[in-house]
Amino acid sequence: MGASPAPRGQRVLLAFVSFVAIQTVSQLLYKRAQSGGAYRINAAGSMVLAEGIKLAISLSFAYREATPLRLPAASMVGYACLALGYAANNQLTFVILKLANPGLLSLAKSCAPLLIAVTSAVVFRERLSRLHWQCVVLQVCGMAAIFSRPVAAAGHDAGDDALARGSAGWLIVAACALTSGCSSLNAHLLHRGANVHAQNAWLYALGAAANACLFAGGAGPSGAVGLFAGYDSPWALGLLLSNALCGLVVTFLYRQSNAVVKTLASNVSSVLLVGFPALRSRDLAVLAGCGTILTTTVIYLEQPAVARGKVGEEEERRDGVIARMGSRDALLD
Repeated sequence: MGASPAPRGQRVLLAFVSFVAIQTVSQLLYKRAQSGGAYRINAAGSMVLAEGIKLAISLSFAYREATPLRLPAASMVGYACLALGYAANNQLTFVILKLANPGLLSLAKSCAPLLIAVTSAVVFRERLSRLHWQCVVLQVCGMAAIFSRPVAAAGHDAGDDALARGSAGWLIVAACALTSGCSSLNAHLLHRGANVHAQNAWLYALGAAANACLFAGGAGPSGAVGLFAGYDSPWALGLLLSNALCGLVVTFLYRQSNAVVKTLASNVSSVLLVGFPALRSRDLAVLAGCGTILTTTVIYLEQPAVARGKVGEEEERRDGVIARMGSRDALLD
């Protein structure tokens, strides 16, 4: 007999930890892949190659399972929008990480859980329990505690701090908005029941096409660099592979949970990027913020997800039980 599948909680935890590890390494490699403040690789070309790797993997899985690649027209439109959004977001990331420390970008995106939770609730009618909402709000509070410290947010380089307050600020705001919109839409599309390998194949094919257009137009940082130039550096190769693996792990995480959990994983990655320097400098405000993020992440993951449309019913039932208990106690008094 074959081994039984792992419980859902274990699969969520595996996807969560894998994404945290890859995200953290990827953020560090963005800086390592630069030389003299400029990328030795073409940013758009790098994403074309990364999307190509993910597409090849998805097609191999689809071929092995004899999966048809046809999707409904509405899904195709959604994935086309998603591919454009991800392409723009990836290029923004390359630009921002030329101007600011990786910890700053990650911390700025720490408000994404609240943005994504609101977007998912308003646009896609997805619900969270009250405890989940409380964890999301506390995550933003933890981010604020860290982000209020310029040294932790921008690194120990004052130049990074000045750039972060200047030209990089609006780009980071745009990146946060794109991240929230793309994450909510991606999670929504992946939960519509179509085969995940077919969905991935179309997403990565459209993503490769969108980035190829950016590459052909010379858009993005290092637009004049050739498609395969710069990959003699191990850091550039590592960045390419981490971007490819990150996309695959994100899909697994979306399928097992939701977009909010993905952003919580990004927050934990932020803690790893700024927590260890803060530990060495004994910055209590940053450490308190990191502890808040880690604690609320554990609480959020320990609470079972509630099916769509069931949150209100369950909370009304619980409130009714509490009200009846209060009435009984009043009678006894």
